[in-house]
Amino acid sequence: MHRKSFLVLYFCTLKQIIISSTNLSIMYKLLYLWVLLSSIIFIEACKNDYEHQILDAINIADTYPDSSLLRLNQMNCNNLNKKGRAMYALAYSIAQDKLGEIVKNDSLIRIAYNYYLKQPNDPFYGRCMYYMGCYYLNVDSLDRASYLFKKAQIAAEQISDTSNLCLALERLAKTFQKSEPKQALQYIYRACNLYNNYSEAKLYNIICYNLMKAECHSLCGSPRIAYGISEEMLEKAEQLNDSSMMSAVYQELSWFSCEMGNYSQANEYSLRARDYACEAQFSTFYNIVDTYRNMGDYGKCWEYLDSLSPSSHYEHYVAYYMKHDIALKQQLNKAAGIYADSAFYHIEAMYQKALNEKDTYYSRLMQNTEDKCNAENNARIYKVTTTFLIITLLLLSILGWLLVANHLNKIKIKQKHDNEIIKSHEMQLALMKDYLIQRFDIVRVLEEHSKALSKRYKMKDSDWIELEQCLN
Repeated sequence: MHRKSFLVLYFCTLKQIIISSTNLSIMYKLLYLWVLLSSIIFIEACKNDYEHQILDAINIADTYPDSSLLRLNQMNCNNLNKKGRAMYALAYSIAQDKLGEIVKNDSLIRIAYNYYLKQPNDPFYGRCMYYMGCYYLNVDSLDRASYLFKKAQIAAEQISDTSNLCLALERLAKTFQKSEPKQALQYIYRACNLYNNYSEAKLYNIICYNLMKAECHSLCGSPRIAYGISEEMLEKAEQLNDSSMMSAVYQELSWFSCEMGNYSQANEYSLRARDYACEAQFSTFYNIVDTYRNMGDYGKCWEYLDSLSPSSHYEHYVAYYMKHDIALKQQLNKAAGIYADSAFYHIEAMYQKALNEKDTYYSRLMQNTEDKCNAENNARIYKVTTTFLIITLLLLSILGWLLVANHLNKIKIKQKHDNEIIKSHEMQLALMKDYLIQRFDIVRVLEEHSKALSKRYKMKDSDWIELEQCLN
């Protein structure tokens, strides 16, 4: 029932309670109905309040993702319905993405995906498809990621959501940039054109979209165009006054300078990227080592390589591979072999870890599917059992009501029969009374005659009959 209908019924009931205050039976029934409606409205208000809180968290996620996560963590999710849980899962995924967290676990976003997949007209449908695609992109399932990004693109076009449309196009470019760079370039060009004309465009996002466009040009074999775009973005990054963005732009300039063969300039840009970086990043130092290697300054290469602190198998592999390559250039064949073995070990461990993660994921997926089936079966059994119990209780109630009604009917019949017997006895007693009164009149007449006839009275046959009846 619609909320307005609830309110109309609520106030009509309240009015009837006031009007029927003189009739206690009707008033108690209406009061019960009023309490029931009050409870329903209260529960509905609580649900709506939770939905408003989640919407507020989604709205501030772009600008203040940490605050959004804090609000979501403080919420009690136990009282949420299916839609509320889907909204909560989507809001949490958005906040994590805006904080830069790379999520490789789909347990949260899949709650939203399973709900919104059946709600294609919901305004959050496109955003859900987008973030589910981000998950698949993070686990290198590119086909599935591109499929979901295209669904997000179509959904955003249907509701004219420029912001999410640009995000979907940018992710499509990211998905295709290595396999089909020309296709990726078309996607990112469209995203840039749309976002540049967007009324709520942010300078930070403009720089990011254009840097992606520069990368796609580079992959298409046009490093000079990529370098020119990056130079334009350097000016915008200076306007933004964001050191991390300045570092990213200088690193892009360094890569494109290397592709053009200008190694000294590439080295200068890579050092600037390191200086602007908020914290020591492996990619920044690797880029510096790469520029020194291209310049032939192997001493600087070893200096920076020894200062590196790789934290993952991939970073260890890159570091050892770089050492192997430099050792070969210096004709240190024995050391090059050792470094090659170390690099091979780490790349094997990296792929083994990825395989283990996929095995764990599919095992967990199968377990979740099995648990879901069991939960559905249990829910079905519970539903059938509950229905059976309700029907049984209803039948027992009807049977009890019939038994009580039958018993009351028997009591009523017995009372009626007793009343008839009492009434019959009363009628008999009344007849006897009338009859006796008549007999007493005969005796009185006899006494009067006896006095008049000197105690002698000759009785007729009819008098003898009446006297006999009286004595009997």
